Amino acid sequence: MYSKKHSKLSLKKFPTTVKLDKKVIEETTVPSVEIKHVFEYGLDSLTSPALLTYSLYRIERAEGDRYKSDVFGINTLLNSETSKLIYTETITLTSATTSEKLQEAYIQIRDFISKLDRDKMNVTVASLNDEYCHPLYFRPDTNLRLQPNSKSFLENVTYLDKTNGFGFLYSQNSPDIQPETKRVEVPYLRKISETDQSFAAITADQIMYLSTNSSGTDGKQVDFGALNKYEYTQEDYIMRILPNTFSTVRGEKLIEILDLMTLILLNHVHGIITPPKYFQSTMDELKRLISRAKQDMVNASIRIN
Repeated sequence: MYSKKHSKLSLKKFPTTVKLDKKVIEETTVPSVEIKHVFEYGLDSLTSPALLTYSLYRIERAEGDRYKSDVFGINTLLNSETSKLIYTETITLTSATTSEKLQEAYIQIRDFISKLDRDKMNVTVASLNDEYCHPLYFRPDTNLRLQPNSKSFLENVTYLDKTNGFGFLYSQNSPDIQPETKRVEVPYLRKISETDQSFAAITADQIMYLSTNSSGTDGKQVDFGALNKYEYTQEDYIMRILPNTFSTVRGEKLIEILDLMTLILLNHVHGIITPPKYFQSTMDELKRLISRAKQDMVNASIRIN
């Protein structure tokens, strides 16, 4: 069984020299939006249909990805804490035969979906809000889906390009979300030379660069004579080396602060006898960088003496 932590020295050589670069590409994506309403319809029986039911739910608040347009589907459960039933209706089918009642049912369902999609909700049902229901998802309820032969019935519940009784309607102008094309920067490896390229990496919880010629600074000095002559022990590392070494600095983070300090010095303004005036946003950013310097700039796990 492998240990969760390991210490490793890695030496690698590759046939060509490459560098990390960036290029701009066009990326087409379909945005994901929160569904606002869910319309469910049901039929008490496909063999002897009598009652058609409508249920319209409003999504009260987002819940992770549950109600995202690219996640929500025919089987996604509604959470009673984040969705609310705002309208329900039961319709008695009046046609004479079973086949006629089934036809009556799917025609009424299609008409109701069409009204929800094309009109504001209070035009569809006076008690509903004066707003569009989009983004809307419509689907059969669980009872209807689980009935034998439901597939043949649902094939008749079509609306625009939505088939088999369910679908997503983005807006009254477009049933589908229009794809977006944008230019984005992506990283890639650019070959800069046919010469081979080599890497060396040390992996460990604590990494130390030690020089026996270091005379020590601020009273910190590694006593190499007191260390194990063959292989440093855990006690050597913890008691004699770590307390007498210094953290290393992430150069890019240091340059970030220096660049901002230079910008402040070069761009401050003041009158002949008035104190300097600095842009508040620049000063706030400098304060933020300095407050995070110990976390962002200093790496206490890589030590030097």
